[in-house]
Amino acid sequence: MDFSRGMKEFKSNFTSLFLLSISHLVNSSITIHPTPPIWQPTSNALLPNKLTLRGAYGSEDVPVLSLLMNVVEGLADLAHLPSQHRIRGFHVANLPEFTDTDISIQPTAPAVDLEVSIAVDGLYAILYDMTRNKSFKNADFDLCWNYVKVARVLINKRGKSADSTGISASPTDVSPGQTASSLDSTTGVASRAENAGLGWHFEYFESAAKIAPQIFFITVMATLKHIAQWPETDVVEPFLSGPPGFDTRFQFFPRDTPRSEPPFLLYGSLIDVLRQLPAFALEKKKFAELMMIMSFGEDVIGEAVVDIRSLGIRNASMGGILDNVARV
Repeated sequence: MDFSRGMKEFKSNFTSLFLLSISHLVNSSITIHPTPPIWQPTSNALLPNKLTLRGAYGSEDVPVLSLLMNVVEGLADLAHLPSQHRIRGFHVANLPEFTDTDISIQPTAPAVDLEVSIAVDGLYAILYDMTRNKSFKNADFDLCWNYVKVARVLINKRGKSADSTGISASPTDVSPGQTASSLDSTTGVASRAENAGLGWHFEYFESAAKIAPQIFFITVMATLKHIAQWPETDVVEPFLSGPPGFDTRFQFFPRDTPRSEPPFLLYGSLIDVLRQLPAFALEKKKFAELMMIMSFGEDVIGEAVVDIRSLGIRNASMGGILDNVARV
């Protein structure tokens, strides 16, 4: 089966895969109150203390795969901006292969703009809530600061799904000499001028545990939300992130020998690598634990993994993760 036909089949079967894969999720700790319709975080609040969501979901199903793919792209675009930067609204640009969602965040009068951090927090919180409640419906929410409306978030189905011939937004070229027996990995090179020379390598662990697709996506989103608080020109420091209540995490490891001179891995570069992960998993039709190696030329400048917390097999130490990888 060629890749084009395989991608079409994957998209058509994604809803069934999604429904089967979420049966193990724990009960949501997030409640949407119908009267008044206030989204109220618990002690593990996803939102700053003064920020709340008021609104409701509709009855129309939103295409899950398109929604998740496009929100990852939207969060990545926002994460490139300074968190305190003010924008006059934000409309998520659909990927060419996923044109059937419409996602926007607009300031509410009398406000004429809003902070990037508010847009990031609000969009992520809604997607997190959808994932926890296993329901992806059209949504209309007000973002409130101190209970005063500052922005409105709209998520709707749009038009008809476009035929997909692959995910062109993600460079996933097979490395030279790679054979059919080693297609559980991919290598790419950044196209953005800011990342000239940046390369990355994604590879599944030999004993990789499967991750439900929508949980894989929300883990990437949680990581983008975490990164969004830092200037994109800052050097990436070791960190661990993940969506509360789920058993997945993203770990960025320090080098065994810290670099003392450029090139360094910057948050802006990591954002552009992260946004490739969903496309990689879709192409391979495999959502599972994996590792990432980022480099400039022959210099490895960063290593990270997406894994399952409870297995505890990837964090015995913060270094040496290459020992657990099936090499190509």
